[in-house]
Amino acid sequence: QVKGVKGMFTSKLEIARFEGAAIRTVSGIRGQVKKAIKPGQGGEGCFRAGFEDKILLSDIVFLRAWVKVDVPQYYNPVQTLLAARPSKKLEITQLEDEENQDEVGTKGKDDKSGAPEEEKVGWAGMRSVAELRRAEGLAIPVNKDSLYKPIVRTPKVFNPLRVPKAIQAALPFKSKPKDLGKRTTQSLEQKRAVVLEPEEKKAVTLIQQLNTIRHAKARTRQDQQAKRRVLHQKKKVKEAGDRMEHTKEARKKRYILKGQEEKHAKKRRTAD
Repeated sequence: QVKGVKGMFTSKLEIARFEGAAIRTVSGIRGQVKKAIKPGQGGEGCFRAGFEDKILLSDIVFLRAWVKVDVPQYYNPVQTLLAARPSKKLEITQLEDEENQDEVGTKGKDDKSGAPEEEKVGWAGMRSVAELRRAEGLAIPVNKDSLYKPIVRTPKVFNPLRVPKAIQAALPFKSKPKDLGKRTTQSLEQKRAVVLEPEEKKAVTLIQQLNTIRHAKARTRQDQQAKRRVLHQKKKVKEAGDRMEHTKEARKKRYILKGQEEKHAKKRRTAD
């Protein structure tokens, strides 16, 4: 159904930007943005939208849109100690040396060269979040609201269509509702008792007996046909198997004769 929606956009330009976008009501009815309503038929920012089901006037329609967010950039140039980044093996060796020095309590005393630590190891930039978590043994935080959840759609139940009596009276006969309510009282055909004459009773009894005989014969005929059908199917399967064997044997003999002929022809060509 195509409905008009207002209050979502403020101009035709915004509507044109989001033509074809998916929209949804609070009750879960999905739709799509069509086009802006012509001037004079609606206010500024009103548009037509198609929905998969009937919506109410009080339904709220919302559009899931993405907004561009500029990430602030930070740049800090380092003018000294611009050496190559140390390798993983060098970093592990450095960490082992620091642990050994902490255990002995002689950190900094074995360094006799007097050179700064950065000059020996090389300059290392700021560690990323993944490296910090790996070094500290921290798990990645999980936001429960960001996890995928199964979508449960409740069936939409609409009220039955009720046509007012004034409108029904003005409708033609073919358009009037023909639904009749359930009877609370029995009809005249149900109330009256049918009393048959002796001749009529005999005729009815004879007809019932004939029908019983006819149904019994039809049932016997159907059973016989089913048995004949099964036998015929078995016969067809056997004939197909025999035909397959005969064809296989004939093909085998034909191939043997063809091979012998080719062999003789090859010998004659060799002799010539």
